[in-house]
Amino acid sequence: PRHVLVGVHLGAPDNPYGKIWPAARFGAVCRRLRDEVGAEPFFVGGPEEAKAVAAARAAAGFEIPSWAGRCRLVETFALIERCGLFLSNDTGLAKAAMALRVPTLTLWGPTDPAELGAWEPVGHRDLRLNIPCSPCVRVGMPRGRDGIDYTDCGHRRCLGELGDDAVFRAARKAYLPG
Repeated sequence: PRHVLVGVHLGAPDNPYGKIWPAARFGAVCRRLRDEVGAEPFFVGGPEEAKAVAAARAAAGFEIPSWAGRCRLVETFALIERCGLFLSNDTGLAKAAMALRVPTLTLWGPTDPAELGAWEPVGHRDLRLNIPCSPCVRVGMPRGRDGIDYTDCGHRRCLGELGDDAVFRAARKAYLPG
């Protein structure tokens, strides 16, 4: 088809690593993908992401189709495999898209794409701010009993200052027509 299917994984809002870009900002990017490029975004994920999907839809201003919480994992993989682009935070479904060789754009905050990202960068792009403290793991974030506490850096600039326009431009430049 002439249009591009864009799978979007918002991630669980209560992610214990604090590595989730705001759902409303994903919604704004989805609106631009539809309006400016003619892409067809849709959501995948788990049932715990229902509120995030609602927030993204509200920000987009249109009813973005959602399969979040409606599919088994293998069905979610089948949906991802049909995408011309998969847009996500650093999540397991982003890694699944990479394994399926679907073009991906992954947004990074406190975690390290060199450690947790694409093992084969062909068809994959990382987007992160190059601020001195990101990724936190490299600058000595406090370690607790369960590992590094990414949520306690004091400012969260790594994701908070990543703008909608930067995400849209990265997706368009890397993968989309126009």
